[in-house]
Amino acid sequence: MNNPIIEKLQTSIQDKRTAEYFSEVLSCYYSGNLRSAVVMLYATVICDLIYKLEELRDIYNDTGARQILEDLERQQSSNPKSTDWEKDIPERCRNENKILTTADYSNFCSLQQLRHLCAHPVLGENKELYHPNSDIVLGHIRNMLEGVFVKPAFQTKALFDMFVEDLANIKDVLIKYDEIKKYVEIKYLDKFNNIELEYYLFKNLWKFVFKLTDTNCETNRKINCLVLRILTERHRDILLEKFEKDREYFSRNIDESNFDLLKKLIKFFNIHPDFFGKLTKDKQIQIESIIENDIKHDFKSLALFKTDNIVNHIFNASFSRHKTGTYLFKYLYFMENVQTAFDYCIKLYASSLSFNEADWRFEDFIQPYIKEFSLNQLEEIVRAVNSNDQLYGRMKAVSSNKIVRHRILEMNNDFDFSIYPNFKY
Repeated sequence: MNNPIIEKLQTSIQDKRTAEYFSEVLSCYYSGNLRSAVVMLYATVICDLIYKLEELRDIYNDTGARQILEDLERQQSSNPKSTDWEKDIPERCRNENKILTTADYSNFCSLQQLRHLCAHPVLGENKELYHPNSDIVLGHIRNMLEGVFVKPAFQTKALFDMFVEDLANIKDVLIKYDEIKKYVEIKYLDKFNNIELEYYLFKNLWKFVFKLTDTNCETNRKINCLVLRILTERHRDILLEKFEKDREYFSRNIDESNFDLLKKLIKFFNIHPDFFGKLTKDKQIQIESIIENDIKHDFKSLALFKTDNIVNHIFNASFSRHKTGTYLFKYLYFMENVQTAFDYCIKLYASSLSFNEADWRFEDFIQPYIKEFSLNQLEEIVRAVNSNDQLYGRMKAVSSNKIVRHRILEMNNDFDFSIYPNFKY
């Protein structure tokens, strides 16, 4: 009868070649050919370790893995009949923190001893070949599945160091969120097939994004923050549960006194508001107090996670920084409704309080989306210009109005501009 735990683990084997060899292991085991199962299991482990070392070398540019493989090739070339390398590979994987933990290596050594008994003509008192116990063989199969086959090529600490270094290297090459997401998933996350590893990255990245301020963290904070969002969106509910259990760690690794970091934290909570409620109560109080008493950084306007009606909050929010308006518009555009976002663009432009502000807002909120506004929205822009001297009195008014007029005439050639005397073109 097939073992459901083994069958489930089998589906998570990382390498296709290993998966094929492992099917042969199970075939031997279920057929009662236990000696053959042990010998094949041992050979499969050795092969899988080599495949993983090659992956570390070829994909992740791991110099340690490269050295192990080069030494292996030299051993085989100098003494083709020797099998000493079979013992050296697992030992070096353990000693040099490649793939195997100490516990994994101990399990392998136990399998190795059993393999020697099964593969060599060792006769017992009754002159019979050694016959392994089926439960023991099954235990070794499970140990090798969990400790080798289903694991990625890297260990967790080495993985995180490699991961953040790789992100630092690609931050100027991959700019868009979707590009970064595809890269990280293909190269790392899809290979893990392990929520615990993803949570390990999430937990450590949290500290890098919201706590640490060394040069590397400052330089790479933007991409680290994007990847933190990618990790959260992949397994949100599971991460939220783990986040709550580790709330002391996550609360401790927030520097709310650093307003740049706090702004990033607020934006994270805006997308995933449930995470705020899982912080320790004292940390929630500290953050809420800073937001409420802030008069310089637009925190009250930015803290969308604190309101029940986000759209209403954004349309009524006052702010002093142009970047705040840009963020609120993008939130509406990507998280709410595109047409609502365009209404907000028009609202910002219409409420401009200076010539400079009107210039910025036209360039950022009107001109880029001129072909996406409805005719009613375009007419609202005309009305806004006609009634606000900071719009119609500025030097760039005519050139801006020409852009709006041209688009309106494309949609309605009979549009009457004469009723808006301050709309000059």
